[in-house]
Amino acid sequence: MAYLSPPTTLTCPACGFEGQIVVVVGVGPASRRGDIAPRYFKEPGAFTEGETEDGIGTLNCPNDGTLVWTNKRTHHAYGPLSRKEMQGIHGRNWLVPETENPFPPQKHDYNPKDPFSGGPTPRPPPIKRK
Repeated sequence: MAYLSPPTTLTCPACGFEGQIVVVVGVGPASRRGDIAPRYFKEPGAFTEGETEDGIGTLNCPNDGTLVWTNKRTHHAYGPLSRKEMQGIHGRNWLVPETENPFPPQKHDYNPKDPFSGGPTPRPPPIKRK
């Protein structure tokens, strides 16, 4: 999902040329707090389009070719995550690559009234036939 921000005014630092561009900001369903959303221009306005060596779009001043805008890629925040974010919905998988799981597996005490607590399997009472 993305949205258009209001027109942004850019100024060339060398010659002072000004122009407006339309910027698209991307925010997805998997975005979390601390992520930096991608920003790229939709309409270059009076500026000339270009690319960096990595293939990232840029805008240059039409008068002297000075770099005025560079598209920004997404940056994910891998800061302090909650237990649920790190282990997934079911709590079994470790979702953060190249890190150790700081949460040891939890073991529940045996409860004779709970058949899923890890104790012996209770046998059902025999069926009496008439």
